[in-house]
Amino acid sequence: MDLTGTFSVNEILTENNLIYSQTGNSGCTGASAYTHHHVVKDMINGNMGESVATGTWTNGTTYTKHMNYVIPASVVADNSVINIFVYKVGTSISTDYDIQQSLNFSPTILTGVGNNGSTVSDYSLSQNYPNPFNPVTNIRYSIPKDGNVTFKVYDMLGNEIGTYVNEVQKAGTYSVTFDGASLASGIYYYKLEANGFSDTKKMMLVK
Repeated sequence: MDLTGTFSVNEILTENNLIYSQTGNSGCTGASAYTHHHVVKDMINGNMGESVATGTWTNGTTYTKHMNYVIPASVVADNSVINIFVYKVGTSISTDYDIQQSLNFSPTILTGVGNNGSTVSDYSLSQNYPNPFNPVTNIRYSIPKDGNVTFKVYDMLGNEIGTYVNEVQKAGTYSVTFDGASLASGIYYYKLEANGFSDTKKMMLVK
């Protein structure tokens, strides 16, 4: 079947396993740590994408597009997905922008036999990025097996600022988004504990 109209393609980067506080209301109180999935991190080729075809798109015609993209350092590549979809441009984005075809895939590239690009083999707690930061920074950690995980932040005197993770998590890599908007400038410490593993690192908030 031939397609008639104006068609565009969108390329969107999303990320899973993002841990961030969630505000609530009377029906849902919210909490300091929610795990979010399918979070849009970048509209790679713009909010509305780019034109593919105008007029008649004849059945059997192939559109080829080469894509070069560097995933931002703040994004965990193993938790990310590239989403691509072609849609027909209409007069109202809320009623008649019709998606014609879509696909998604992991941006992680295999580099050799036995390397699946996403298997976690050891516990690790990464340095926050950016550092110094104002007021938001991201912290990655990895756990090689399922288990109870706690992630806490402390001030220089050892006072607990907050518990951002306290739950059983599956093996994998996670990213905590820490917001220091309500805190004073200074050195803070973050600590990960999981299945007997423990590690602490420091970060600097500069306002």
